[in-house]
Amino acid sequence: MPFLLAGVLVVLVAVTLAFTVRLVIVDGQVSADESRRQVVLQAARQQALNFTTIGYPTVDRDINRVIAGATGDFKSSYQQNRGTIKDTVTKNKSTSKGEVLDAGLVSIDSDSAVALVVADASVTNVAYKKPTLRNYRMQLDLSKVGDRWLVSNIEFVS
Repeated sequence: MPFLLAGVLVVLVAVTLAFTVRLVIVDGQVSADESRRQVVLQAARQQALNFTTIGYPTVDRDINRVIAGATGDFKSSYQQNRGTIKDTVTKNKSTSKGEVLDAGLVSIDSDSAVALVVADASVTNVAYKKPTLRNYRMQLDLSKVGDRWLVSNIEFVS
């Protein structure tokens, strides 16, 4: 009888230990997944803010900020249109100050993600001396490049 009781106790300790180890592993995985989700959301929020914030006094710095957070075709296109963007912003004395209101992930895997971002921008230019509020709803496709999440495409959605 004492051997049977000792055997049951050993089995209970082993099962409890196995469940504890399993919970720690699962909890660690959940924490890693949530951490990755937060990093991707922060990258999407920042690039949406960069994209909606541009002004004629700081146009070169503003364009560089967007390019630094971009990759792929989006980066190439933005670089190719740099001169046009700069000329338009400077000629119209445009300023746009963005504010990200909300963001969420549609999908995510180990090296790509899709985020939806809601942003507003206060815009002034030669035609609108008083700030005009613009609302933006964007879908951002992100790709992991090295240890950074960069935007590979931006689409405006309704």
